[in-house]
Amino acid sequence: MKIQNLPFYITLSSLFLPLFVVQTGLDAHRLLLVFVYFVYMSWTTVKGILFKSNKILFYYLIFFIFLFSLDIVNGRGLRNFSYSHIFLYTFVFLNIFYFLHKMIKPEMLYSQINTIFKIILVALVIELLFLISGNFDLLQKIYPDVGASTVQGFRSYHNRFATFFNLNFDGLNSLITGNQIANTLAVLSMIWFSPFYENKPFKNKPIWFFISVILFFVSPNMTGAVLVVCYLVLLFTILNNVKVKKINNFLPIFLALIFLSLLSYRFIFLPLFDPSMLFYYIYIFVTPVLNYISMDLIDIIYGHNSINYAARFYSNEIGLIRVAMVIGLPLIILTFTSFFFIFKNSNNLFSKTKIKKVLNESEFNAYTSYAYLSQVSITLVIIWFISTFHYLTVFRLGSVQIISFLLSISIFSLSKSETIFKRLKK
Repeated sequence: MKIQNLPFYITLSSLFLPLFVVQTGLDAHRLLLVFVYFVYMSWTTVKGILFKSNKILFYYLIFFIFLFSLDIVNGRGLRNFSYSHIFLYTFVFLNIFYFLHKMIKPEMLYSQINTIFKIILVALVIELLFLISGNFDLLQKIYPDVGASTVQGFRSYHNRFATFFNLNFDGLNSLITGNQIANTLAVLSMIWFSPFYENKPFKNKPIWFFISVILFFVSPNMTGAVLVVCYLVLLFTILNNVKVKKINNFLPIFLALIFLSLLSYRFIFLPLFDPSMLFYYIYIFVTPVLNYISMDLIDIIYGHNSINYAARFYSNEIGLIRVAMVIGLPLIILTFTSFFFIFKNSNNLFSKTKIKKVLNESEFNAYTSYAYLSQVSITLVIIWFISTFHYLTVFRLGSVQIISFLLSISIFSLSKSETIFKRLKK
């Protein structure tokens, strides 16, 4: 295996970690992280670059070590450690990209992301066929609950689509990345395979986008619906490099969205207006906020000393607040601030000024290829993290590695695009 492909193969293998865990009973995520760092440190030692790193990445590593040290001094152990796996993987992936930047081509990165999302969609389709054919019990046998700390077994989830159309099958779980994440994966696949980007140097068959849309509708949940709304807001307002802002494209896309909304609102959004459901959602989203603001100021800032503190609030349905109760605000603020600036800069790569500057240059295709990868990848990461308003699937096995991979590609591609632009300005 070539070392430049290590991030891809680690991410690819991590998709099947939850299935491996339930079949073996081993929490293999720790072993995978140790393996990654063993390979990385062995390679960098042989190459004589063990203590070299991108300056910004080095500062991040120092910050995390500082947080861990404070946890140990306060008797909490490595409390932040499991929540920072994303950044530990990103540190390795991104350094590999930087060290081997001459070997890392946009076509390779695009193909790798493509492969990951195609595998996810194929797995979801297979699971859907099992459910439709009445083989729920077989899925539970394949994916049993073994009591592992990092993954749960296959569960029965209410399917609003099936109920509305008098069909008898449960909601999707996602066999390969853990339960209750299938709809989020469908949304992310829709974004990746979206045909709405203008300067898209890479081609995909439309069937993958339509499969993503179908999977979203046949097993919907409120989290996925909110994520779609968030993406549509970005698409129609903030995102550059999209077709929807052109009048000849806006009308058919808008009409298609209206049609899909009319078709689906009764089984996606209408249940919210049932008095009992409305009261339930108000309760589960207000209670966490009240729990959080009732904490002592030092615990709000740095998290509570007891590892079981957040677990006491079983009704705490806002995932981000559950995390904040444990790890405090510094890591969360740093994360979202970083994502904001990466998104801002990657989106700016498609500003009219920059596109006009590189339009007739020989490196236009390379520039737009890296810019596209940076913009779409960080959009996927941000949408995934928005899902923490309800679920904590971002910390699931498989999810962690995918996010790290996308984040690394976004930062690396941003750097490459900016380097090309600076070179063309001279």
